[in-house]
Amino acid sequence: MASSQNLNFSDFPDSLDIPNSNWNDADDDPQSRRHTKVQGADEGFLLWRDLKHRKWFGFGHDTEQDPGDGGLALFCPACPQPGLNLPADWKVQYDRDTVTRQYVVDGNFTAQHMKMNKPELDVALSDGKGYMVSEVPYQSHLQQSLDSKERSTCSNYRAINAANINKSNLWSTGIGATACAHHGCFVPHSVVDFQKGERYMNTDYSICIALGYYSESIKKALVIYDVGCQWSVNFRSRVKNVEKGSTRYQ
Repeated sequence: MASSQNLNFSDFPDSLDIPNSNWNDADDDPQSRRHTKVQGADEGFLLWRDLKHRKWFGFGHDTEQDPGDGGLALFCPACPQPGLNLPADWKVQYDRDTVTRQYVVDGNFTAQHMKMNKPELDVALSDGKGYMVSEVPYQSHLQQSLDSKERSTCSNYRAINAANINKSNLWSTGIGATACAHHGCFVPHSVVDFQKGERYMNTDYSICIALGYYSESIKKALVIYDVGCQWSVNFRSRVKNVEKGSTRYQ
């Protein structure tokens, strides 16, 4: 059996590709063995991280309670949230204009996701439990929504968006999120991915989820969006055109 010895550490620039031994059998398939070890380590780490998250949020101690949407994520402790940080009689104590929510919305085109060779093997451990939205309701929303053909008058927005619309090798061309405008805390279960650039159907979903997150009876909200002057024009009509059950519009 032929063998070769590797003594130079620089032969393995990626730590995940380093074999357990410096001796490799030439008749064996080292690439296959490395892939198996790395894949197993990745899966083990993901399972461990999911279990730790559930434990930290109180769902890992012999309980069958489901975390629910965004149940494994934290939100801004300073933003008014009825039932969490407001007194029971807050409607009497405070004026309507005093208790408001303020959000900021934006997209990120550097957070891209390439298409997988076998997407059916990508098993979600906590779909919708963190900051990303649940996949099935979100895809249902996109199928029911009409792609807005409103022409943007913002040249910078058009240029950035056009550069990210047609990328056939990507499953998502970026992500969009809604966050607390005061402290920059992302709203749990409100981060969406873009399929063809930043479209209103994507940001509508994120914003509506954020508006309904622990905001019962709060009647006023401020949404800050770099293209808000155009996005807001037909926002209500776009929301009405989507079946209410497909999102958490409130």
